[in-house]
Amino acid sequence: MTSESNNPFRSLVGLRGVDTVTHAWVNDITGISTELVSDLAQPSDIFGSISQIADPTTAVWEGVHREAYEKLVTEIKLQLSENYDFAPVIVRTAQPQRAKPSETVAGPFLVGSIATIPYLENATINLNALTVFVVPTGSGSPNQTAMASVRVYDMDSQAMFYSAPHEFRFGANTIQLNQPYRTLFLEPLRLGVFVDVSQMWLSELRLDWGKCEGDYLLEGARMLNTVATIDAEKTYVSLDIEVVRSIEPMLTRYAKEMANAYRYLCGSLLMTEKLATPNLSAFTLSNVQMTERLESKLFDDFKRALRPTVRLLSNELQQQQSLTIPLATPNETTIIYGSYV
Repeated sequence: MTSESNNPFRSLVGLRGVDTVTHAWVNDITGISTELVSDLAQPSDIFGSISQIADPTTAVWEGVHREAYEKLVTEIKLQLSENYDFAPVIVRTAQPQRAKPSETVAGPFLVGSIATIPYLENATINLNALTVFVVPTGSGSPNQTAMASVRVYDMDSQAMFYSAPHEFRFGANTIQLNQPYRTLFLEPLRLGVFVDVSQMWLSELRLDWGKCEGDYLLEGARMLNTVATIDAEKTYVSLDIEVVRSIEPMLTRYAKEMANAYRYLCGSLLMTEKLATPNLSAFTLSNVQMTERLESKLFDDFKRALRPTVRLLSNELQQQQSLTIPLATPNETTIIYGSYV
């Protein structure tokens, strides 16, 4: 799922009369006008609800931006896949295992794990889940539950990213967190995930990054009054973390190169909306056919205008070892398109 909230093309591609951008105007495409866009606004607009936006032209244009950004990212991945395999996952933690022999821990403090992830350009750190193994006390019932706080910290700044109570039962408990983070300012991220053990006992676990290279660390820790102490020998909270390479952070750097392609795509989507409008019956047959041809032509222009920038992206991703050339079978020949000068 793409994050359109960071769409860098909003300030580069616009509609005359609606936006103040100066780089590229969709209205400059033959057959598209501001009046056409406002005529398309309907409560059942194909780009989503527009009831919260008073101006119909702005409403339709907002919907076009959302759809265009999604399609742009998808098309970039499709064009990359013509010649390469994109490997987004850089590293992921291994599956949790109980330590044998296993110690237990409980007390008026929090226990957790601290993951150190080195700075990686264009990478996102997905904290998917945590796993703990709750063991009963001597008088505990196998069906007993406990509520305990789960907290996520930036260990260097002491900023709390997440805090919420969760229910735990005896045995293995996996809590889905689904929290994305980024490394910033060329510095590593030390991500601490802690569980309150004042009401339950946890069994010791083994955890590691699996097969990886670089300065990745996983350490056990305890926290009392916001002060964390590293316990390198004992870990009780297993983390499901994956570090993934994303194409989207790269789009800001290449936005100007892709602005014209994005403009064509917006024009094509407006033609798609025109064909879907309830007012279609008001169009003559020739008007409908012209709209269909323009929709198709603009989408082809979009893909063609995008290719030079996709080649630039592929060169950068290859340097980051995020792209690999698929191995050809004995009956296949892999052809890499591009300049060989």
